[in-house]
Amino acid sequence: MARYSVFFLVALLLCSALVLADEANPFSISSTKIDNQITLNESAVFLITIRNNQDTSDRFEFHSPNRDSLRWDIYTQPLSDFLYLDIPAFGEKTIEFHMKPHAFSSPLEYVTLNAFSRNTKQMRGVRLKIFVKQAGPPPVAEYVPNVYSAVELSEPALDPRKPLTITFYLDNRNPLSHPQLKLVGRSDFFSFERNISLASGPNTRKTEEFSVDLLDTQTAGDYKAYFAVMRGNLTLYETTKVLNVIPYTEFVETKDERSAALLKTVTLSYTNRGNTGRADIITYPTSFVGRWFTSTDPKAVVEKQNGRRYFIWKLELGPMESSTVTVTTNYRPLFYGFLILAGIVVIVTYLYFTYRSPVVVRRLATTYGGNETISQVKVLLYIRNRSNQSMEQVQILERLPRIVEPLHDTSPGTIQPEKMISNDTKGALLKWSLPTLEAHEERIISYKMKSKLEVLGDITLPSTIVKYVTPAGMQKVVSSSRTLVQNK
Repeated sequence: MARYSVFFLVALLLCSALVLADEANPFSISSTKIDNQITLNESAVFLITIRNNQDTSDRFEFHSPNRDSLRWDIYTQPLSDFLYLDIPAFGEKTIEFHMKPHAFSSPLEYVTLNAFSRNTKQMRGVRLKIFVKQAGPPPVAEYVPNVYSAVELSEPALDPRKPLTITFYLDNRNPLSHPQLKLVGRSDFFSFERNISLASGPNTRKTEEFSVDLLDTQTAGDYKAYFAVMRGNLTLYETTKVLNVIPYTEFVETKDERSAALLKTVTLSYTNRGNTGRADIITYPTSFVGRWFTSTDPKAVVEKQNGRRYFIWKLELGPMESSTVTVTTNYRPLFYGFLILAGIVVIVTYLYFTYRSPVVVRRLATTYGGNETISQVKVLLYIRNRSNQSMEQVQILERLPRIVEPLHDTSPGTIQPEKMISNDTKGALLKWSLPTLEAHEERIISYKMKSKLEVLGDITLPSTIVKYVTPAGMQKVVSSSRTLVQNK
């Protein structure tokens, strides 16, 4: 039993070590043969599987040692997979590779194929075994294709708004003619193939140009482009060039303004017609008063610059992104406020004139006496009808404090009281009666009083009371304020 436990523990440790080793490797490459027994005119086929063990996506490129690439025509189906392969995190992809010998080969060949990781800069490879069979008698010797080729780009730094010109230079350096050559170009933003013919040499030259339109929004950066010259399945020339797409920005502003009564809406639209992000400060003028009646979307800050106030936004736009700013100035609430205030004033005025007392009474008192005492007081009562109707049965009641007593005033034009009642406890009471008080009529009643004692301080007279009957037959009462008689 102990022996089985030891074996189980050792197996578990080995499995753990294998799992950890696999996790430590950023990627792995493996091969599966489809057909590795061929003749000189056939192609061996293998499935190459790349597994990405990283937690981020990675781009893989394929390479083969010079000794193999010179002796073998190595390509993929489709051809574009040979440039690079993008694999997501913890994912894997399988590519079909074809390998055809250029010339005589030994019965057993080994071809090395390497995968290069962009992220880790590591390279891993597989060694492929291929059996080459002789089919019939040895082939008749012929010229090996010898075509000097080169590729030139119009600009090393590419502006995506301008077309890119790609030029192939071909020079046939032996008598072998090429009735059909294929020019190939592959990159992230273009792909083309063109069949041409090249007559037998020597010194037979040909130039082919391609014009490629890039997207205006092509992201700035370095991109690899693959170019090749092929004769059938034989690659006569291949190269990889780095295309540098330059960054640029073009900020475009459009303005739409709409106005109505006391309302103005301005819509500002901004578009970054470039291939890289851009941050910019946007300003819109306002005033000290206008800012309080203006709303913005998105919300802006207000700053004062060079004596003027501005709404300010900070916009950050990516390639071909747009943003809209809306400025709405609305004076309607102010106008509505004025209308409401005017309405309130009108209503209050109407209610005041409707429900105010039509009769008002006002009293004025003047003192006579020594320098420090009050001996006599003359009082004037002003009774006015401020309505458009006559008031009937008007009675004026005047109550005097105990320390004073009324005097008989026989001055011409003075209205004598209808009643004059004196009481040592409550003081004196004076009463005047008017049969009618016409519209807008004012009556003045005067009387005099004297103090029973020398008064050093002030005297306060109670309110004057006026009773009257309205044209509707209602009896109403109005009174004056109290009067303070001061010793002058």
